[in-house]
Amino acid sequence: MIIFSIIISVLCFALLFYVKKTNKVFSDKIALLEKTNNDNNLVISDLNQKILTLTASNSKLEKEKNELSENVVFLHKNHLTPKNYVKSFFPEFFVIGDSSTGNFYKFYRSGEIFVICCGGGFSNDSIGAIRSVVNVIFLNEILEKSDLSKISAGDVLDMIRDKYSHLEEFLKDRQQVDFSVCIFNKKAKTLDFSSSFSGLYLVRKSYPGTSRKEVDVHEFTGDRMTFKVSLGHRKKFSSCLIELEKDDRIYLKAGQNLSRETILENASLTMKEQSEAYKNALVDGGLLIGVDLKVKNSNEIS
Repeated sequence: MIIFSIIISVLCFALLFYVKKTNKVFSDKIALLEKTNNDNNLVISDLNQKILTLTASNSKLEKEKNELSENVVFLHKNHLTPKNYVKSFFPEFFVIGDSSTGNFYKFYRSGEIFVICCGGGFSNDSIGAIRSVVNVIFLNEILEKSDLSKISAGDVLDMIRDKYSHLEEFLKDRQQVDFSVCIFNKKAKTLDFSSSFSGLYLVRKSYPGTSRKEVDVHEFTGDRMTFKVSLGHRKKFSSCLIELEKDDRIYLKAGQNLSRETILENASLTMKEQSEAYKNALVDGGLLIGVDLKVKNSNEIS
């Protein structure tokens, strides 16, 4: 009986010791979990603070980005030739699609020589606007420093490409650019045309006593060459010299696939009426320029 009591006491003591030890282990684990939880709360709090900071930074960056985009678009629009200036020598003309930041156009006059340029194919965002502005800056520098009576439209594109050769990074994601140049010599009654991935339509009227149709539409296509320069290989842009006649009109397009039939269909309309008609026919983001080559205060090219 005494031995049995001793055994019971030993077992109770062992059980008590085990329970105390287990409680200590549980207490240690609970303490560790509480510490880990506190650490996690600190980490979460720190992350929340960083998220708030990043959100504020992103909002600031987005605001700055929007302001930059607005400034670039403003710069783009102010680099385009003012239409009132164009009307001072070409009273009958239109430009459709000039609000697209990926397009540009340029009218320039030096005495009896007039230059008409247009281009597109850029993205319609601030990057496209920057590239358009760069093209207009290049054109301004070339036209102002050149004797336009001694260079061809192809020469202008070659000089543009020379400038691009120093901006390889600028071209890496967009090497194909619609770009057209026309040099109209009023005295010589000629139009010199050159382009990259673009074209020109010439609309010519008939005259009494001739066998010509009421209206003829002639299409001129340019070179399918990019502005990327390959070392050891370089082909010059070609030029097409067109002998002009009275009442000739020209149409330059960028980012458009207008057909000869569409041009012919609207050829009998006034330039103002054509402007309205083409607004519904153009692809979004494209550009179309129409010019009646009669110079102001002159009834014909002479």
